[in-house]
Amino acid sequence: MSRWRKLEEKSERMKWHYHIQFLNNQTRAIFETINEQLELDKARVSAIEQALEADNRNEFIIAVKDNDENPVGLLFITADTPADKVWTIDSFALVPEVQKQGLGRLLNQTIAEWAADSGANALQIKLAKTETEAAAFLTHIGYQVKADAEIVTFQLTV
Repeated sequence: MSRWRKLEEKSERMKWHYHIQFLNNQTRAIFETINEQLELDKARVSAIEQALEADNRNEFIIAVKDNDENPVGLLFITADTPADKVWTIDSFALVPEVQKQGLGRLLNQTIAEWAADSGANALQIKLAKTETEAAAFLTHIGYQVKADAEIVTFQLTV
């Protein structure tokens, strides 16, 4: 069986075990629960809280949940499609128990498809140089380093 076929089958199995929920101010408690598990930095928490309150159509806060409705991940995406055709993933975090199982890759593929369908031509994620594990993951799934500075930008063409 080819490597790609195995990945495809694994992705299909993942879809049966996890689902997403778009968050807003009324579902803030879900964000607070997942934030306790992920321990996001203060700047990211502040940005997500502002987005929850603002209800901006270009910003999406997404909880990833398992079949028991336990939050296991969080995505925060800014979709600037008409302006620069780039979606920015401001936060992409999974609890350690579900990492390295293909879920991150599947979520990224899903986001890339949404972005392409909306007219975007790239996804980007900005990381501090100290976030080496996240940088290795992004490189592994096809992102390219766009700039070399204190904040490193990874970009993926969709």
